[in-house]
Amino acid sequence: RLLDLETSRLLVQQARGAALPSSSSHSPFPKAAAPPDRSAPRQVGQLAVQEERLRRQEQEVASREEELSERDRAMGGRQQQLVVEHMRLKQQEEELRNMRAQLQTDQEALEKRSATLKKLEEELAAKEAKLMLQQQEIHKWRDHLKQQDKELRTREAALEASNGSTSVKQKAGGGEAGGEPRSALENIEAGKIRFSDLTLGGVLGSGSFADVFRGEWRMPCAVKRMKG
Repeated sequence: RLLDLETSRLLVQQARGAALPSSSSHSPFPKAAAPPDRSAPRQVGQLAVQEERLRRQEQEVASREEELSERDRAMGGRQQQLVVEHMRLKQQEEELRNMRAQLQTDQEALEKRSATLKKLEEELAAKEAKLMLQQQEIHKWRDHLKQQDKELRTREAALEASNGSTSVKQKAGGGEAGGEPRSALENIEAGKIRFSDLTLGGVLGSGSFADVFRGEWRMPCAVKRMKG
């Protein structure tokens, strides 16, 4: 459009130059008068119209250029804002990338801890099962010990009954001999019996903590010896 305007302007100037008399054509010799050009006023009018139209077009072009300049400045400001926004988004993207890497590291650490905890749970479950088996075995041994203790008490009661009958016989025979006490336990204090004074016989019973032997210390008795 600007090229068209410049072309039109050049044409107008050429037309004006053709309509006006040339300054270089003055001569000291008189020349013959040229015939009057009747189309000159009409051409001048047309040129005036074209000039007015070109002036308006120039104003429009100037206004358009000013508008384009304003838009260009606005676009420059907008472009600068977009550059700043792009840099901010790039920084946020870098922060998000770092956060994603940190989250990935944390997730791997949590997976390792979860695997460790799972392994510990399995070990704990195995230990609990083992403890359950041990408790069942302990209950069995406890029942077995209770049974053995019951049998031992029965044997001790039978032995005491047997010793009681022997003591009664010794009292009956000793009363005739002079009235000496027949119970050896009546003449001793606790803890004064020496093992060398005992005579051990056969085993009367056995438990998980002690064995009971037939013995003799001044008279028939039962000796309980602890194991271990």
